[in-house]
Amino acid sequence: MRSGLLTACPKMPLATATAAVVMSAFPIVTSFVTTLLIPEDAFKPGGEANGHALAQLTHAYQGSAFSAVHGTRR
Repeated sequence: MRSGLLTACPKMPLATATAAVVMSAFPIVTSFVTTLLIPEDAFKPGGEANGHALAQLTHAYQGSAFSAVHGTRR
């Protein structure tokens, strides 16, 4: 009789692979989206999005109440 994690939970490799794909795609997708939605000047030193582009998008599209809960630097 075989025992172990992989035999006890046969869907575990699929779940792990799915998580790996999602975590790999997230940085690529967010970089692409922020590049499209935020003006170039905002990324420069001293710009609104310099160092926290996703927080700037949260503030712009979700409003200040959500961004305050989200923890942005506004």
